[in-house]
Amino acid sequence: MKKTVCLVTILSAFATFASDSDLEPTIYADISESAQEAAITFDGVRGFAGLVLQSIKYQSRTENNSTQTENKINMFGLSIGVEYAKAFRQGFLIGFDVSADINKKKKKEGNWKALNAAYDADTSTIYVGVDDLKTGKLETEAITPNISLKVGYLLPKFKSLLFLKAGISKLGGTYHYNFAGANVCKVDVSKFIPVIGLGAEYKINSRWGAALEANMSLKKTCTKRLANIQHKIKIGRQDIRIMGTYRISND
Repeated sequence: MKKTVCLVTILSAFATFASDSDLEPTIYADISESAQEAAITFDGVRGFAGLVLQSIKYQSRTENNSTQTENKINMFGLSIGVEYAKAFRQGFLIGFDVSADINKKKKKEGNWKALNAAYDADTSTIYVGVDDLKTGKLETEAITPNISLKVGYLLPKFKSLLFLKAGISKLGGTYHYNFAGANVCKVDVSKFIPVIGLGAEYKINSRWGAALEANMSLKKTCTKRLANIQHKIKIGRQDIRIMGTYRISND
């Protein structure tokens, strides 16, 4: 009798196991807040594009005259570039980007009386006593290339990254001297200038993001000799960028 009961119990257990053997396995996914925060990443190769508002300052004087003339040009442009970033510690990220600011060349008329008076004094055999040598035109470059290194700190709870930047930009410009309504000469300069900045980026989803940043260059002096007169031109830039980012590939 005992043997019969044991046999029935074993057969019943086997039948139950057999009937459940075709069931799909249960998979558990961690959807906790901490798990979602851990999934936020800014690593990999990303492209970015957006608008940039540039404010470029130019200060100029001749070698033999300390009087400086300053002009400033504000303009909107398109900023495009690519970046590679890599997390290197818990919550920290380091990145490298190459970009270019593109805009239509902008010309600005201005009162250059002080600068042209200095030029007049240094070239007295040419323009001595000429009062009409007092206006000029400043022209910007169409493309400003940039290279920078970025260090950021991740805020997973806010799906955001705060970052600092340091790099170089190549700025340029051309001064056009006018006399009696006609252009008599021009001084064109360009210089690689150190740039520092800060900003933040918000992760919209695994591919797309939005960033806001502000940059400021150190002022750099360029020298240019024209008609045996040495010009000293100091240039600098400030800009604000609003950009969209797209993750091209993971790390």
